[in-house]
Formats: sequence, structure tokens, C-alpha cells
Amino acid sequence: MKAETLPLFLLSLSMMYEKWGDVSNRIKVKEKGGFGWNKADGKREKTRGNHIGRERESLLLFSLLAATLPFKRILRLRDISKLDHPLPAPTIIYDQNGRVASKISASKMEAVSIERIPNHFLEAIVATEDRRFYDHEGIDYFGILRALVHNMKALEWAEGGSTITQQLAKNVFLTNEKTLHRKWEEWFIAKKIERTYSKKEILEMYVNRVYFGEGAWGIKKAAETYFGKDVSELTVSESALLAGLIKAPSALSPVSHYEKAIARRNVVLQLMKEQGYMDAQTFLRAKKGGLWLISVRKAGSSSS
Repeated sequence: MKAETLPLFLLSLSMMYEKWGDVSNRIKVKEKGGFGWNKADGKREKTRGNHIGRERESLLLFSLLAATLPFKRILRLRDISKLDHPLPAPTIIYDQNGRVASKISASKMEAVSIERIPNHFLEAIVATEDRRFYDHEGIDYFGILRALVHNMKALEWAEGGSTITQQLAKNVFLTNEKTLHRKWEEWFIAKKIERTYSKKEILEMYVNRVYFGEGAWGIKKAAETYFGKDVSELTVSESALLAGLIKAPSALSPVSHYEKAIARRNVVLQLMKEQGYMDAQTFLRAKKGGLWLISVRKAGSSSS
């Protein structure tokens, strides 16, 4: 069975629960001596056993078919055309000297081409949010299993299993509602996104739509909000800090929780080092390097 049909297979099995229960109850009757065991009944019981076996096989075959047949149809019904619509560009107002005086935007997001984004920022995102991003097809089953094991050991929900593609699906099309239906929708939309766009396109859409805290949606506004610079100028240390904010933008904001933000940045740098995105020297330089922040709430600046 293909990995993509496994959840559908499991859903089909759950839908057949009552029928399986009926078969199970009939088996229990046999175990409790509900059927006779004389010579004539023995023959009858053997026939019943064969019937139950055939019924099990039929149910399993039905579940497999139910898991496989509707998959492509379900994907076709998912509309992801919203991703084809470019984020609206702001209206730029210039002063008499030709310099930018202000920007007026009807959108809370402002897109930037992935070519302008430093590789070390993209690597920080992948290392932190979805280490197998380039290996899976929208759903990381190994990641889900890894998160499950980690959470069981920690006795709390400390790690999620959502991929970058799943997060993009949720951010654009869904809500934060924690229901089984929403997770199913996220699963199907993520699969369709992966079949429609390249990894490069998915990553670009993700970093332009994700929330970094302090009112900053997308990496362009995040770079301006926290560091007062263009996204292309972000350092390794700054990139790691921004990538770390996605997990909990408010709780990890360097504006109000500077020490927590630095600790989270160091975790991101460690992940990048472990996954081969930087060597030991680059890691130490980035970890020891200071961060100059623009105050978001009032004029002025602060340094680490």
C-alpha cells in the first residue's frame, strides 16, 4: 500500500468498526460455548469459522479499495488556487527628493522573492520546522512517529509533526481548530500543494505567509520589524532568531522576552549544525555574535 493511502485505509477500517464488532461478538459466543460441540455441530462450527474468515477477508479488501479509489478524486476537489494569487504590493509614496516617504498596504503581508532571501535563513527554517522537507511529499510519517515518541517520553505535547507544507495549508486555507476534520483537510490540501508546486515555490510561499510576532507577517516585514533591514542583509544569527520565533511568536519575542529568544536562537543554530548546514566555527561565531534590535513599541534601539 502506498504511504499516502494509509490514513484513508485506517479511516475505512474505523468506518467498518461496527461490522468488525459483530464478527468479533460471534467469535466470543463460540469461545463461551454458545455453539454445540457434538459431531454434527462440529461440522456446522467449521462452516461458520470459514464464513467468518471469508467475511474478514472481504472487509479487509473493501477497506483497501475504499482507501485507494477516492484519493485522486478527493485531491481534485480541493481548491488551492488562492496560492496562485500574488500578495498585493504596497503603494509607495515618495518625497520631493525621490526618496521613499511611506508605504500603504491593504495587506498584512508583503511578498519577497526567494532569490532575495539568504540561504542560511531558508536552511534555518528547514532545520527547525521540517528537517525532511526535501524528502517527503507533504506528510512526514517518520516525523509524526518521531514526535509521538518524543512526546511520550516528555509526558507532554512538546513536539509537533506538521511539515512546512501542512503549516502552509493551515495558514492559508484553514483555522487553528483542533478537530479531526481539520486535520484531514490539512492532509489533503498539503498533498495537493506538493503535487502542484515545487519545493522551492512551497518554501517561498511559506516564509512570505508565516507569522513572526509583533505584527510581522512574512520574512520581509520580520526583517524590517526586528532589525530595520532588508531581508537580503540578514546574518546567520538574525536568521536563526527569526526562524525560532515561528514556534511561539509572542512567548519568544526578543522585544519582550529577550533571553528566551536568544536561548531559542541557540537551539536553532545547534539544529543547523547537527544537520550539516554549518561547521563548528560558523556555529560559535553566530552564537557569540550580538543582535541589534529595533524597538517595536517605541523609538530607539537596543543591543545585546
